[in-house]
Amino acid sequence: MSSQIAADDVEAVTIIGGPRDRFSTTERWLDRLFATTPGAGDRHRVIFVAGGAPDHLRRRWQERFGDRVEFVFHDEFLNQPQVRNIGLRMATTELAVLADNDCYPRSGWLEAMVRCQHDTDAVMVTPLILERPTTIHCAGTDLYKNIRDGVEYGHKYLRFLKRPYVDGCNLERSTVDYGELHLELVKAEPTLELGAFDERIIEVGEVDSGLTWAEAGYSMWFEPAAVVHFERGGPITVDDVAFFSWRWDFDRVAEGYRVFADKWGFDISEEGIFGGFVVDYNATVGWLARRYPSSATLKLGLAAKRLGNKFVGAPSRARATFRRAVQGTRNRKLGPVEVAGRSAPHR
Repeated sequence: MSSQIAADDVEAVTIIGGPRDRFSTTERWLDRLFATTPGAGDRHRVIFVAGGAPDHLRRRWQERFGDRVEFVFHDEFLNQPQVRNIGLRMATTELAVLADNDCYPRSGWLEAMVRCQHDTDAVMVTPLILERPTTIHCAGTDLYKNIRDGVEYGHKYLRFLKRPYVDGCNLERSTVDYGELHLELVKAEPTLELGAFDERIIEVGEVDSGLTWAEAGYSMWFEPAAVVHFERGGPITVDDVAFFSWRWDFDRVAEGYRVFADKWGFDISEEGIFGGFVVDYNATVGWLARRYPSSATLKLGLAAKRLGNKFVGAPSRARATFRRAVQGTRNRKLGPVEVAGRSAPHR
């Protein structure tokens, strides 16, 4: 039976935030965090790790939140696993929240996640994630595999993706194969000891961490009473352009997929499907905005993206391109990884 934990009785946790691919959402995310999380910045320590943020944003964040947030700034850009590992090494509590700055929690989220962890002894708890105010992004996650042309492919499955959501729906707590990185509650010590956040894997690290925890014998759970809103496809500002471009660099993402395949023995590019997303999402910031960042060039890039998707079909062609890129970096860096004709190791 589920236990009950009042907001004032929630054990102290460390809340670690960082940018996913934009800096501009940070203030809104912190405002929302403090509005929905009793004890944040006091009983619940808040750490925000950011690499490469412009100086004027650093100063503004410090002025507004410096009395409640410990900011850790690095001059170079940091990816999500780097941010998480830096924050986890600073954590002094058993449990830690890992959150991107474009994933906005709703009231009661922390109590529900801690309650689930207490009931299940999970190493990781994932919430109900929305991608629009009333549209589900995922209500738990699964991993399944196909073998095509002798190659084993892993596929992510987001439960109830794009289904409507209203408060009080009858979704139930359940185990998961991994948790989407947007926001998670984890046991800090085993997560660090296992190296659950591999800093070489820029994308699909959620599956890597799930396999790592599972191999060590830990369980992972979905908690429907904890609701957060991941702002999918939000606006990008001039301050975000360089970081966004670095975060979604095609070759670096493909190299992370190669690392995953070498580590786990199967290809997680979803038979190239994810390449369509990478190319399409990269097109949010066009080449002109990358070279000459301004509001005008950002708008022009978005218009070009809409035309390209409608008339050129770039995401479809990108699937094959991404598959070739993953295989190409695999051959170029370490030589072919033999994954044909066998099951992935249970690691």
